[in-house]
Amino acid sequence: MGSDDKVDKSKVHKLALKGSAKLVAEFFQYSIHTILFQRGVYPAEDFSAVKKYGLNMLVSSDDQVRAYIKKIMGQLDRWMLRGKISKLVIVITDKDTGEHVERWQFDVQIFGKSKSKSKSSSKAADQEN
Repeated sequence: MGSDDKVDKSKVHKLALKGSAKLVAEFFQYSIHTILFQRGVYPAEDFSAVKKYGLNMLVSSDDQVRAYIKKIMGQLDRWMLRGKISKLVIVITDKDTGEHVERWQFDVQIFGKSKSKSKSSSKAADQEN
């Protein structure tokens, strides 16, 4: 993936997620939907508004997209509860060229369950959207 190193640094987003496994998973799930909407991965009409965190959040109403996100979130929940996750990454890839268009990295720190791995980089929660 030598040419994939061409990902423009302005298109690499890093955020810190800290909290309980439930809270981190919930926030990550809404983040996936938000990124899919904001980047036009799916048509705007495929999203509906829900109230969360005192905001109107857009969530995909496409059954296949929702089923896929639910499936990956089920596995992530199990891993987070066991303290096996320290980073979650979403990569938007051009389906024609395979080029990584945008990358979102969430550094995860889970509190309150099993032996969660503490990341030495304790950044304040950057809210970059």
